[in-house]
Amino acid sequence: LNAGDAEHSLTYINELVKVNPNSSKAYRYLAMANEALAEKEKAVDAYDVSINKNPQSADSLYGRALLLGPELDVSQQQQVDLAISKSYKKLKNHAMVNLAKAWSCYGDVHEEFSYLDKAKHSMVNAFEWSKEKEWENLKDIRDFSNKEKIDSSSMLGSRTDAPVFVVGMPRSGTTLIETILSAHPAFVATGERHIIPYACDQVGLKKGKSGAVWQWGKEENIEELLNDLDERVKNHASVVLAEGKRWIDKSIENIKYMGIVKMIYPRAKFIHMQRNPMAICLSIYQHYIVLGRSTPITLQQLAEYHVIFEQSVEAWKEIFCDDIISVKYESIVENMELEIRKVLNFLDVEWDESCGSFHTQKSTILTPSTIQVKKPINSSARDRWMEYEEYLQPVSNVLAS
Repeated sequence: LNAGDAEHSLTYINELVKVNPNSSKAYRYLAMANEALAEKEKAVDAYDVSINKNPQSADSLYGRALLLGPELDVSQQQQVDLAISKSYKKLKNHAMVNLAKAWSCYGDVHEEFSYLDKAKHSMVNAFEWSKEKEWENLKDIRDFSNKEKIDSSSMLGSRTDAPVFVVGMPRSGTTLIETILSAHPAFVATGERHIIPYACDQVGLKKGKSGAVWQWGKEENIEELLNDLDERVKNHASVVLAEGKRWIDKSIENIKYMGIVKMIYPRAKFIHMQRNPMAICLSIYQHYIVLGRSTPITLQQLAEYHVIFEQSVEAWKEIFCDDIISVKYESIVENMELEIRKVLNFLDVEWDESCGSFHTQKSTILTPSTIQVKKPINSSARDRWMEYEEYLQPVSNVLAS
C-alpha cells in the first residue's frame, strides 16, 4: 500500500480480513486501499466497520472525517476531536495539527486556524530559526562551492549521465513534477532519500570531519573529495536500484547542495519548482513539516524563508543558469502536457505518453502529497489559499516589504 500499489495490496488486505475478521486495523487498511483507488463509498464503509469494532480508533475516525468532512454532524465531530486528543496525549502538537485538518474538512476555517496557531506557538521555541542565521549559512555554502570551484570541477567531476535534482519549497509541487517525470521510461524517482547529504556525511566520517561539508574548512584535494563523494552516491541503495536510468532526487536539502552537486556532476540538471508563496506558506503551516533542528514555523518565518530560498536559487542561476529550469506549479495545472514537454526538452528527452497518465503509475510516495499525485491534475488546490487570506496577513507583510 505504501509503495503505491493499492490494487495489489487489496489481495493481502482481504486475506487479512478473512484471517482476523474482528480486527479494526485490518478494516482501516481496507479503507485506506479503497481511498487510494478513489472508491470513496467503499472506503467509508470499511472505516465504519473499523470504528464499529473499535469506537476509540483515532486513525479510523480521523480517516473517515477527512473523507466526509462537512457531512459529519456535531456529535461525530466531537467524537473525532476526543479520540485524536486522547490518542496523541504525548504528541500534543501533532494532535492539534490533525484536529486542524479535520476542522478544515468540516469547512470551519476559524476553528482550523485556532488549532494551528496553538500548535505552531508551542513548536516555535523548539525549533530555533532566524533569517540572519539562514543567510549566514547560505553564505558559507556559497563560499565553499563558489564559481571558481564549480568551473574548475567541470573537468574533475563524474561523467555519469546527468542526474536530475528537483529544487523547491515544501508543498510547491516537487512531488508532482517528480511523479510525472518518473512515469517516463528514462527516469526513476528516488524521492526524499537525502542522497547527496548522505554521501557528504559518509565521506566526512572517513576523513574525521564533523558538521556539514561546507564547514570542514579548506579542502586540499578537491579531485579526491569529488571522487569519494561520487563513489558514495553510486553505492546509495536508491541509485543502485535505478539500474542505469537517470535518477531524480527531490530532497528538501537540495537547495543547500546545488553547488556541490555541480562539482560532483557537471552535467546535472535542476528543476526549480515555484508556486504562489501565499499557497506554499499556508500549506506548510497546515502540516507538521520539520526541515531539521532549525525550521521556520510561524507564517512570518515561512514567508521570510521563501524569500531567502528564491533569492538563493537566483544566485545559483548566475553561475550555471543553463542547467536550471524554473517551472510554475500553476502552469502545470493549467496545461500539464505543454509544461512537461518544456521540461523534457530541457532534459534532452522526448515526450512519452506515460507522462500524461502519471497518476496510474506505481511509485513509492511518502509525503503529505501522496493522495494528490494519485489523481489526475485538477485546479482545486490552486487558489484555495484565497479562502484564508485574512489569516495570511503575516505572509503578505513580508512579501510586500
